[in-house]
Amino acid sequence: MQLKIRQPVLLLSALIFLACCSSSKESVVEAVRVSQHHENIIDSENFLVFGRILDQNGDYAKLAKAAVAYSDKFAAEQYADSMFFKAGRSDFGLELPEGHYTIVIYADINADGLLTQSEAVGQREIVLSRSNFQKRVQTHVDIHLTAGYTSERPLSMMVPQIPESLFFPSGSIRSLDDLIFEQEIATLGIYNPAAFMDIASGLFYALEEESIYKIPVIFVHGTGETAKTFAHIINHLDRQRYQPWFFYYPSGVYLDQLAALFYKIYLSGTIIAKGDTPLIVVAHRAGAVIVRQAVNHYQKSVPENKVKLVVTINDPLADDPLLNRGKKSAMSQLSAWDNLHRNPDQLKKIYQKPLPEFVSEQVFYTAAADEELHSSDNFAEQQVYSQRFAFNSRHTPLIENEEMITFLMRTLNQVENPYPQAHIQQLARGGYDVNLSSQYDPFTQYIIRSMGKYIIALAHGIIEPNNPDQVHFVRVVKGEETAVSIVEMGLIKFMREYSEIIDAGSHSDN
Repeated sequence: MQLKIRQPVLLLSALIFLACCSSSKESVVEAVRVSQHHENIIDSENFLVFGRILDQNGDYAKLAKAAVAYSDKFAAEQYADSMFFKAGRSDFGLELPEGHYTIVIYADINADGLLTQSEAVGQREIVLSRSNFQKRVQTHVDIHLTAGYTSERPLSMMVPQIPESLFFPSGSIRSLDDLIFEQEIATLGIYNPAAFMDIASGLFYALEEESIYKIPVIFVHGTGETAKTFAHIINHLDRQRYQPWFFYYPSGVYLDQLAALFYKIYLSGTIIAKGDTPLIVVAHRAGAVIVRQAVNHYQKSVPENKVKLVVTINDPLADDPLLNRGKKSAMSQLSAWDNLHRNPDQLKKIYQKPLPEFVSEQVFYTAAADEELHSSDNFAEQQVYSQRFAFNSRHTPLIENEEMITFLMRTLNQVENPYPQAHIQQLARGGYDVNLSSQYDPFTQYIIRSMGKYIIALAHGIIEPNNPDQVHFVRVVKGEETAVSIVEMGLIKFMREYSEIIDAGSHSDN
């Protein structure tokens, strides 16, 4: 029984992802070479410091590490900023005010999940001065690692624990306050996309394990943004109906490359296979252009996933008139995107290609900006959008506007879930919190713990089977067929061994 469902489970593979990321690293070299055009993106008074640890012998390659910056400006050995990076990663980024700093690298040598001052493995002094770095960006702060020693600077830091997934590549499940979503990492993606990919290589991130009955909502950020950009929306999202996913990418990569990656990962059906389950995409600013170009890649082939709804917020075409008036917009300051500024016909072609008939598109924009969009030299007034909705958001960023978010939630609810409501209600009840032996394979354990009560509802006839796999499983339960899969065997074994817990749960639900 294939997870009881009509659709295959996610086919995400760490190897496939690494292949995608490896090729993208090779292709972003040109974007890295022209990073001198990006200094206007930086608004902060702080300096951005990017570096790499050099572990010549690989002594610490398999250990979690942290880069910690200390300053003596106000107090001796005062903590200034830090960044963790998991085993196998070497790039770090810090945001620091002007001044003199000591950057110390710590490694979890004793593997106790705690970094202490006795686990220092390298350090370097740097001086950040406007006279030396007018662009407020210091790169190539490389630090050679040495034998472990005790630092003079006090430290006690817990190593962040990253949950593993049965379906997603390692490290894909994160929280919105995870360090990889910090602004320094997003900015690193502008200046050095290859270094960004060394830190956040997945391009796919989720807040929770795969839930087969929840509709995925894929969030695509804009230039120099992260998953945190959508925090206000996520707080309003019905997590019983939707599961948030994030296309987290380096902003310095070319549009065509990002669109091709988005199509390959989310739409092609070759990496993520969602079958009949629809997808929803919510894109902000430049992310809207990426998504529109990715949708243009649809081949109308059987394995492709279907995006039923695309919502764009502050789409540059609809909400950034500078892009179409011969002036430099924030997006066109990126050298990797500058061809759109120099050749607006390319953007026209992206938006004028008809959407597939199954895709509904809604464009949310600020009313103040819309007044600029009705001039004759702006091709946005051509009919390139399905539906457009204006919001009065002069004092609050539209992405945080409560009226917009409320309207968005109603819009999401219009996308129909392929599972019958009775099935969704049973799936939402969850599973059984029991200690299962190693005789149960990991996939069967996942089913029992996440949707065990749904399986029992099927077995007891509370809900009708919804596909051939379920029909076969019910017949196995009745003794009319023989279990043919490890999952079916495991579920029958569970129903036998834990009958009292199952019965108790059934009575308490009644």
